[in-house]
Amino acid sequence: MYGSFLTPRKDFNSILSNNYEEFFNILNEKINKKYAIHCILNPGKKSNHILNSLIYSIKGELGYAIWGDGTVNKEINNNINDDGFWSEFTPFPALVHRYFSSYLNKTDGRKGIPNFDKLLIGNFYYKDKNKIVAAGVITDFNVDATRNFIGWKEDTDKNQYFVIKWRMKIFLLHESVRNILNDYLNNKYSKEFFDENDSIELDGYNINDVLGEIRSNTCYKQDNEKDNSILNKILLENKEDIKKTFEFYESIKKDKISLIIEQNQKIQQNIQKINCVNNNPNSDWINHFYIGKDIDINIIKAAMKNGNVLFVGPPGNGKTSLAKNLIYDLIDPQFKNDCFTISTANSLWFRRHVIGGESMDKGNIVWRSGLFIKSYNYAAKINNGNYFVLIDEINRADIDKAFGEFFTIFSSENPNDWEIPSSLINEIKSYGNNIDEDAKQFLNSFDIMGNEPLRKIRIIATMNLVDMRNLFYVGEAILRRFYVFSFNYPENSEDIEIFKKEEPIKNLNEDYIKYIENYITKLRQKEKGEEKNKSNMPNISPASVKKALILFVENFKNNNEKYQEKDVVSLFSKILKSSLGTVDLIKLKNFDNETENYLNNIQKT
Repeated sequence: MYGSFLTPRKDFNSILSNNYEEFFNILNEKINKKYAIHCILNPGKKSNHILNSLIYSIKGELGYAIWGDGTVNKEINNNINDDGFWSEFTPFPALVHRYFSSYLNKTDGRKGIPNFDKLLIGNFYYKDKNKIVAAGVITDFNVDATRNFIGWKEDTDKNQYFVIKWRMKIFLLHESVRNILNDYLNNKYSKEFFDENDSIELDGYNINDVLGEIRSNTCYKQDNEKDNSILNKILLENKEDIKKTFEFYESIKKDKISLIIEQNQKIQQNIQKINCVNNNPNSDWINHFYIGKDIDINIIKAAMKNGNVLFVGPPGNGKTSLAKNLIYDLIDPQFKNDCFTISTANSLWFRRHVIGGESMDKGNIVWRSGLFIKSYNYAAKINNGNYFVLIDEINRADIDKAFGEFFTIFSSENPNDWEIPSSLINEIKSYGNNIDEDAKQFLNSFDIMGNEPLRKIRIIATMNLVDMRNLFYVGEAILRRFYVFSFNYPENSEDIEIFKKEEPIKNLNEDYIKYIENYITKLRQKEKGEEKNKSNMPNISPASVKKALILFVENFKNNNEKYQEKDVVSLFSKILKSSLGTVDLIKLKNFDNETENYLNNIQKT
């Protein structure tokens, strides 16, 4: 119910200790002072209820069993009872009363203060044999109308619901019960929980009918010396079995630790194998790529090695292509798929897409990993180099909604400052086994390597500055986590100087290239000029020009006829119009007008 997320209060340390001698001394002291109060937990003839509760003690929370009841006593009056607890309609009121009188009422009369004056003990009763088969210290209870323990079958026809549950730290298991649980651990039984058709007999400590007929769960009062003393005698006479019970749970703990160590060793064998550093980069692509006169490739590469990088600018100027080419320069081609991933952000991204979070899987609630968890797992395998995550068009996602925690982790531009918050680790752990394989790998790797893999992750993002009405705002607090490089469109036709060296454009007639360069320069000057807001011209991006040039070549590759400048520009303008990436009729109309003016000026000259 809570597991390792709670810790004992100081006064309760000894009774919840895993030290057998310390526990037995306290037990003996409470019994001798007549401060031990007993409850009988009676499932009728259903041994499976007892076994399933004890299965919880080895598969759920180690050493802790749970029990439940749905009985409601409607006869109790409407007043607060002597124990200081409102009791009307309380499920299993006897347990609730004994709990408060044991742990929240001091012997000096003070109420509502946690104390360890008394000890509340739950005894598992097997009716078929009239024997006690196990016992534990009752630690806490809760009322839960929404969920049932999957090891218990409720009888809804009879309105039998286990709405109250309480936990017990088990300190006594009869030998027969320990043997059954050992067989269960060794996979002798094929099912996760036993049902009523499993006729598994239990043996235990004989009470010889001295307690009378026990019909259901019951708790004795402190002044019931006869019944309490009988149960006390059973506990103190079986000190050796208490010791073996402690040893039983300790052995399971050691087995689990050994399994974790074995799993971690396997993880260690699979991690730190990859060398992502490219020792022989081939950067010839730079000579065929328009970058811009103010951009220094070496500075960008250095930034990508040392932190997160953001490319900012209008669409079509090669931000994404540049980022990919630079990443390929930095990573070993042999491990390209292990050192790099790319995702395009969108407005539907939430925290669970970026970090991970609660999701539905076949009707079950699970924790499913997002981009960050998967990237951490890849980075954990890297011996040398970095793991690159390219997020294209990052401002298409709602930054606060999707990336808030992501950028809390990347708290500055310095990777040495990056840390995974403990809240994320605890959140994933709280889902138990209901997490995906990536999350399991993440938890195991984090136990071994901590934040080391995180500091090998590099976020390379692109951000679009055009059509901001349809994009999300990115504040300076986020931008400070990046090295930011800004890109603009060419002012003249310098991108064509690059493109004309490439196939198939380099086969184009030199005069045609010159005609097109003059035309593009004129359009860009118009678009960037003083009349920009009036003219409302479309942006002439390098990507649009390159696409148009390639298609233009297709129309001339088998034609040796010499064309005049007007004919070349007229045809190229029609092709360029189709590659501008806009359906804005006003912009397209202005583009046509400027092209027509340009063609008219050619004719005049």
